Amino acid sequence: MAPRGFGAAFGMMLIAQLTGRVDPRWIIATGMSIAGTATWMMSWYNLDVSPIWLILPGVMQGVGMGLIFVTLSTQAYATLPASATDAGAGLYNLARSVGSSIGVSVAATWYARFGQAEWNRLGGYINPFNPALEHWLRVQGLTLNDPATAALLTNELSRQSSMLAFTRVIESALLE
Repeated sequence: MAPRGFGAAFGMMLIAQLTGRVDPRWIIATGMSIAGTATWMMSWYNLDVSPIWLILPGVMQGVGMGLIFVTLSTQAYATLPASATDAGAGLYNLARSVGSSIGVSVAATWYARFGQAEWNRLGGYINPFNPALEHWLRVQGLTLNDPATAALLTNELSRQSSMLAFTRVIESALLE
């Protein structure tokens, strides 16, 4: 979260320089492009992702969101008379809160569903007749009858299904 926060702070400082010089639509479009590119980069995550691949998309998303939301806020209040700014602020924040709540709820639902589907799909390969499983266990120094095998397989199945669910959520968000 820290890289995203630093990126947002940078994006907000950038807005201070661009406001009045650049058409707000271009600023919002640029912010959406930067945030979209960062989200696309996140769809390539895997279990061996390096720290730079965690930091860079986070910073980019922060910059993009800073460009988008500061400009949107400015534009939302630009045409309101002074007497209506309180009501406008309330309505704007309500819409933003409801929208983000819906987005988080949809993403969490997708993550749970995709995670369960991947758990079931990958779990189907864990059987005594799978030679790849036997080889993997042998490399780990285990057999199917070893008591530690169940815990190790459960942990690995959880890691793999969670990672696949995360990338499917990101890909689904990009396609929606």
